[in-house]
This record gives sequence, structure tokens and C-alpha cells, in this order.
Amino acid sequence: MKKLMLAALLTLIAILALQSTPLHAQGTSPEIDDDVRTVAKKLNCPTCSGRNLADCPTETCLQWKGEIRAQLDSGKSTNEVVTYFQDRFGAGVLQEPPKAGSTLLLWLVPIGAAFILISSGMLVAQRLSKNKAATVTQPTAPAADDFTAQIEAQIKDAL
Repeated sequence: MKKLMLAALLTLIAILALQSTPLHAQGTSPEIDDDVRTVAKKLNCPTCSGRNLADCPTETCLQWKGEIRAQLDSGKSTNEVVTYFQDRFGAGVLQEPPKAGSTLLLWLVPIGAAFILISSGMLVAQRLSKNKAATVTQPTAPAADDFTAQIEAQIKDAL
């Protein structure tokens, strides 16, 4: 009986979880045109951590998207609009950190770490293969008959 109740409860929870709708910070995001979306994808939301501006429905993001639209309508290029937001709010507003200055380490450290790990793995594999080659078994038992002993002696003399 307890198993049946537990199964029913879990089924009910699963049904409720599947029917729930995701919650948004504020309002819903109206559709934006491709030009604004292109710029907004390059910028972070100022209120939601780790979310890009194009996908965020907050009021602040709606204002920023309006600012992007106004600047694009005034004739500014995509890069000029992104530079405007970067100059005004700092490099933290960019989805992708710049590949210069203090953020250069953010790009170089993973590459360097990958190189070190791959090199270390290759060295370990090489040393393991050398150890296996060096441990080839040599015959340890002495020759069983005189003929074999004479052959081995001649080979040693020849070397």
C-alpha cells in the first residue's frame, strides 16, 4: 500500500513539474529584429547574471534593446554600438571577454593547461611503454645440455 501511495505521489509531482511554466524576472520579451538581436547577443544582461541581453525579458534589457535600436537607426555599426556599451559599462557587459589586456589570461590559461595536460599524458604513456619493453623476460634457467651451452658460449665470444 505504501509503494502504491509513493508511486501516485511521484506521478503527481512529475505531472505538476511538466505543466509548470518558467518564471521570468519581469514581463515578457517582445520580438526584436535581427539587427538588434545580433548586437544584444554580444552583451550581458545587466541584472541577470550570465544571461545574454537578447534572451532576457527584464525591463532594463528592454530599455537597452531600445537604445541599441536607436543607435542602429542613427547609422552606427554593430561594433560601434557594442563599443558604446563597453565604454559606458565596462568590459563585464560583453558576453565574450576581449582578447587583450588583463582578460588575455582568460584565453591563454585554458590553452596552456590543455597543452601541459596533453604533453604530460604523452610523457607518461612513453615512459610506461619503455618500462614494459624493458621488462621482457630473459631465460633464467641455465642450459640443459652441453650443446646448448657451447652455442651460448660461442655467441658470447662473438659479441
